[in-house]
Amino acid sequence: MIGRILTYLRTQHLALIAILIGIAGTSYAAFDPIGRDGDIDACFAKRGGDLEIKKGRRCGPGERPVSWSKRGPRGPTGEQGPAGRSALQPLQGGEAVRGVIGEQDYAAAADTQFRVLETLPVPAPKPLTSDEVIVDGPYDDPTDLCAGTFADPRAPAGLLCIYGSGSSVGNNSFEEEGIAAALNDGAAREGFGLRFYSEAAGPTSVFARWIYTAP
Repeated sequence: MIGRILTYLRTQHLALIAILIGIAGTSYAAFDPIGRDGDIDACFAKRGGDLEIKKGRRCGPGERPVSWSKRGPRGPTGEQGPAGRSALQPLQGGEAVRGVIGEQDYAAAADTQFRVLETLPVPAPKPLTSDEVIVDGPYDDPTDLCAGTFADPRAPAGLLCIYGSGSSVGNNSFEEEGIAAALNDGAAREGFGLRFYSEAAGPTSVFARWIYTAP
């Protein structure tokens, strides 16, 4: 007797699951707005402007049938754009590039010279000279050609200005100099250098921001 009851319950339970799955599938199909032709069909009410999807049904009186595609037609191909700028092409007049430069080292004695080199992301239009690479400050820039700051670096056309960070400079403050000619026994369009000297033996470091404006 108990076996028959359990069999009955199992059978009814499976039947209930099948009914629920069938209802869910029917509901999904009924609300799928895409027709067999791939379009969405609807009826537009002439009064009131209501729009109601009517898949597989005709519109009633006072309604106008409308349809649209799930995906619109492909538009015309646009015009060919201009060629992209190559990073190997020199800067144009008035264009500017900027970056950071830094070095940390150890000085065995006072007045030890250090040099750090930096590459421009885009070549300068002409070779840079040491006179055009200037460190802001009284030693290398007594006439204040570089009028910016570390927070707001600026450079007039034709100059590369280097602005040191006072909080990041240690044991080197008495002489800093921008260099270019030492890079390749001549002038260079691809980079520049920064030379600094230690005030005493021990750790020494420099950190600066730079900006170059093409003439």
